[in-house]
Amino acid sequence: MSNNTLNSLRKQLTFDFMLDFTAVFGTDVHLDHSTISRFISRNPKQIEDVFRQSVEKLASLGELGKKVVFQDETKIESRAGKYTFVWKSATEKNMEKCLSRISKLLGEAVEVGLIQTDELTCSEPERLLASAVNAIDEQGLFNPHEKKGRGHHKSKVNKLREKAVEELEKLETQRKHLSMMEGRNSLSKTDTDATFMRMKEDYMRNGQLKPAYNIQNAVDSNYIVASSISSDRTDCKTAEQILEKLDMYSWKYDIYCADSGYDSLESFRNLKKRGIEAYIKPQDWEISKTRKYKNDCGKVANMKYVEDGDYFVCRNNRKLLLTGTKKRKGCLEASRIYECHWGCVTCPYRESCIKNPGKDRFKKLSVQLEHRQYQRVAYEKLSSEFGTEVRVNRSIQVEGRFAFQKQQFSLRRFCSFGKTRVFSEWLICCMAVNTVQLAARIEQDKVGSPFWYRIKAGLEEETA
Repeated sequence: MSNNTLNSLRKQLTFDFMLDFTAVFGTDVHLDHSTISRFISRNPKQIEDVFRQSVEKLASLGELGKKVVFQDETKIESRAGKYTFVWKSATEKNMEKCLSRISKLLGEAVEVGLIQTDELTCSEPERLLASAVNAIDEQGLFNPHEKKGRGHHKSKVNKLREKAVEELEKLETQRKHLSMMEGRNSLSKTDTDATFMRMKEDYMRNGQLKPAYNIQNAVDSNYIVASSISSDRTDCKTAEQILEKLDMYSWKYDIYCADSGYDSLESFRNLKKRGIEAYIKPQDWEISKTRKYKNDCGKVANMKYVEDGDYFVCRNNRKLLLTGTKKRKGCLEASRIYECHWGCVTCPYRESCIKNPGKDRFKKLSVQLEHRQYQRVAYEKLSSEFGTEVRVNRSIQVEGRFAFQKQQFSLRRFCSFGKTRVFSEWLICCMAVNTVQLAARIEQDKVGSPFWYRIKAGLEEETA
């Protein structure tokens, strides 16, 4: 398709859009930044529905392979201020200090006669202090016109009331922040949905944390087919969010590919439940190729597992037997503990097998067998010829979409507050990226042949 044809098509589409917009909203509406902001904030569900319909349109044009889907994440900075952080650990400590100060104020209230000593054990401290403040106001004991400054001292009642109001406000703010974190360790005061994360764009190289959102994209044939947003700093629990979005389409994907950040038992189980093959890199994918890792006799991967007896065999032919289990917080499967209580003291491989031979007397392993089995299968799939091709396509397609959004559209920081508005802003950018990609395919006359890189004789070729 020639450039003249493309220009005329763009003009026609723009003219048709303006006609439709005028028919709906009238001629007095001006498209300024406030109009766009109101549109984004009022129509989050409609924007997501339009994005889904656009993906279905791409599928009807034959632009999607509908076989392999790739997922990856990026962190986009929030509009919130960089130094508006609230840390969970610091908030919990400050709340304990605040409660101790409230207990002291209750003692002063008892001295003044506002509270009886028996009431200290019958009610919550903050409620009791609030009732003391109410008693001061009802009885008219507070004097707002009391003289201040040098040479003047506040009365005990005025001092008590001012301190009590201040501490109660602090306690309410701290509890509000803790309730908004919802499993996170931090939040921003100006954008409470944003979490402080370590960004790749760290120009000072000092590990500065910035308020940001965790954005997930699912890509098929260089098109973004699904997206999600979360406040999690890690990716191990975000695969389910994308899979739920993909379930809305009429077609089902056969293969799911992601990097080692998604290597979790939860991800493997969700994929198995949907009948999708998992091509997820194990967490030790890169380091397992090194000579040091292969020669480390203390690694679980270098020990033989006997399924019939449920034990491991080390390099010195000693058995590590099952001694118990340990359930960790947030883990779906309990870790199985294997120990070797005979032969470790005189073992010639003791120094290289046990991490701390001076402290630990016997070898001890903590293993999740189900997760380990999934990792083995994924390792075999990724090591095959087709698995190598899938890994190459993941690097090209999903990473390329993020690069296009950040570089070409300059979306490195959101312009909105709140998770809902931010996600709508991101979906509009995704639709723009898909539109540009489709325009390029139309110009190259490649519509109907899904994008896929094939590796032949060490060469990369773009084929249908």
